[in-house]
Amino acid sequence: DSTGKGSFVQQARTAEIAFCGPPCTQITQVNPYRDETCATARLFVDVLDVLDRTRHSMCFCESPASVMTADGGRLYASFQDKCTHVGYVVHTYGMNARQYGSIENRHRMFFCLVRSDVHDRLGPMTPPTPTNASQTDMRTMREALLPADSPLITALIDRSSCWKRFRTP
Repeated sequence: DSTGKGSFVQQARTAEIAFCGPPCTQITQVNPYRDETCATARLFVDVLDVLDRTRHSMCFCESPASVMTADGGRLYASFQDKCTHVGYVVHTYGMNARQYGSIENRHRMFFCLVRSDVHDRLGPMTPPTPTNASQTDMRTMREALLPADSPLITALIDRSSCWKRFRTP
């Protein structure tokens, strides 16, 4: 690293909140040749190995809705089991981004993984309320999350230095 600040991974470990979206090509219903049991499909579960090492307070993971039934439901069951094993509480939300001010119109699953000690201290994540916004009312992810009446989100955003850079005066 020429900046002297360490590697990307070292810097990423300091974040309170992580975001991930493992490849979905092998579980999406759009792929007629998908293989829901292959190693690529298992990346949805294997991403938790990284989370176990980094120990972020919270992680948001996004996937197509088909993740819930992939491999006869075994993929999601494995994900839930591994979350518990590595010390995270899972909150699962089915959402269509269009209802939250995005131009994208498709149903996705969002998994809010909260480290157990943080969950015990701050309680569950409260999902944002749909806005059913028109195409002219698009919002950023930050704008969509900030109004949430969730002490967990508020506390983590307030503590996270990366969010401070985006605050308006």
